[in-house]
Amino acid sequence: MVRAALFPLLALTASLSSAQNCPFLGPVYHADISASAMSDPLKAATAAFDKAVDKAMAEGRIDGAKGFWGIDIYAAKDEAKKSLYSRYYTATAGTNRTAVTVGPDTVFRAFSISKLITVYTFLAAVGDERWHEPITKYVPELAKANKKWAPERGGFNWDEVTLGSLAGQISGLGKDYAMNDLSTVDLGGPFPGIRKLKDSEIVRCGAVGLQPCTREESFDLIMQRYPLSIADNTPGYSNMAFQILSYAAEKITNTPFPELIKRHLIKPLNLTRTFVTSPGESFPDSVIIPRAWDVDLGDLAPNAGYYISTQDLSLLGRSVLRSTLLPARSTRAWLKATSHTGYLMASMGKPWEILRRNVAVSPGSNVTRVTDLYTKQGGGTSSFYTTILSLAVDYGVGMSITSAASPAGDLFVLRDLFDEVFLPALEETQRQGAMALFGGEYKLDDNSTATVTVVEGEPALFLPVITSEGTDYLDTIRQALGLGYKGFGAFLYPMGLSDGNKVAFRATWGVPGKTVLTNCASWAEHDRARYGGYPGDLFIFHVGKDGKATGLEIPLMGKTLRKV
Repeated sequence: MVRAALFPLLALTASLSSAQNCPFLGPVYHADISASAMSDPLKAATAAFDKAVDKAMAEGRIDGAKGFWGIDIYAAKDEAKKSLYSRYYTATAGTNRTAVTVGPDTVFRAFSISKLITVYTFLAAVGDERWHEPITKYVPELAKANKKWAPERGGFNWDEVTLGSLAGQISGLGKDYAMNDLSTVDLGGPFPGIRKLKDSEIVRCGAVGLQPCTREESFDLIMQRYPLSIADNTPGYSNMAFQILSYAAEKITNTPFPELIKRHLIKPLNLTRTFVTSPGESFPDSVIIPRAWDVDLGDLAPNAGYYISTQDLSLLGRSVLRSTLLPARSTRAWLKATSHTGYLMASMGKPWEILRRNVAVSPGSNVTRVTDLYTKQGGGTSSFYTTILSLAVDYGVGMSITSAASPAGDLFVLRDLFDEVFLPALEETQRQGAMALFGGEYKLDDNSTATVTVVEGEPALFLPVITSEGTDYLDTIRQALGLGYKGFGAFLYPMGLSDGNKVAFRATWGVPGKTVLTNCASWAEHDRARYGGYPGDLFIFHVGKDGKATGLEIPLMGKTLRKV
């Protein structure tokens, strides 16, 4: 095989190649995580997590006197109600009206987890094909509205607002039209330097202590509000967006939105502790905090009006990870960012609050890779209830937190501890699992060989040796790419492509230990070495019924090596 003839143009790519192991975004190993086969790293993580929680309570970072909470960590592979870790806590004093002992079925207010329920219901009932359609197509009040912005109240180009921008928090709308408006409470004004309101400008519905606004009243107030921005410009958290989105769903399906939730989410997922209205103060399995439990949001409920238990929140999260209700393609598209934020490590989705985390690639390593957590938070540091759903999609693992206290925000400690303790354990569990499935030697009688292993301080499976009939395959690739590095090898990343017993990986070519540069661009560097359409970076494992590799197919070589 003559290298110069094999890839005559590839030397042109040398300036783009740095021989670094630059990971693709997404999972780096093809290995399941399950409570049925707890790894040593996960066993250690559960013990460490318990200790960390106990310490946080002893230090007062989690209020043991007034706090009620539950946390459940689970794997998509496992059946319902089987957890990697769970813990429930009941306050020792204070505000629990029903005197329940908190458990998996205890009901809490979901607050803004309701937004996730709203979008999930929309996707299950309508699909994602309409995301790019204007809201004015489905909400007649907005079709008739003033379309031109002016410094005076009201005016917004509603034709530019799409269903997807409403779901993705990038519609340009302000946050609220009534809730938290200070005109709804007597603050003992007037205040120096602040204008005096006309009677018509005082909000009289849609806030705590007032009746919910009717649809007509809602739009009257919405039309008077100042927008945050033009549409599709910058992300901005909007509560009213989800009320408007629910109206669109009702128009498309000719069905009341609460019925859509019951039909497309609650019933198929068997969410027996999920409610679209308050289950009442006499409901036996509830944590009821005065001033917050029975607040009726009316048509604004798709924003923050629903109720859920820890177990049901886990069932919902597990269904997303398993794509139970949606086509797999729709789920993959849903689990993507719609925009970035001004913070480097956070992006927005529909309505995911995507937190980017650096996770160590092996125990004790300073080398990290990026993993995205698809989260949704309900409530917050000043709220009476806090709910959190966090999906670590790379690992097929989710975390659910429900809590109530005065305030409930200290439960963010649990979320942060999950990131700190469990993410490294999940990475190492998959790393060990991938070695058990794919690691080892592959050979043919014609002196063709390959070695699959992992390297400390590096993500992904690594092939340091590949020969074809005695010829150094890796050296052929290295010279074709114009690289002069020694120790050159192939780092393999799963691509989600499989057919029967075959699972596809793509390689990034690199040298272990080479510093990752800021211009890491694996997304642009793949598929450069091709011969007759066969990619040099394509590797296909053949697996048995137990998921373990039986062979390694290298299409450019035209060979399938047998696992030894």
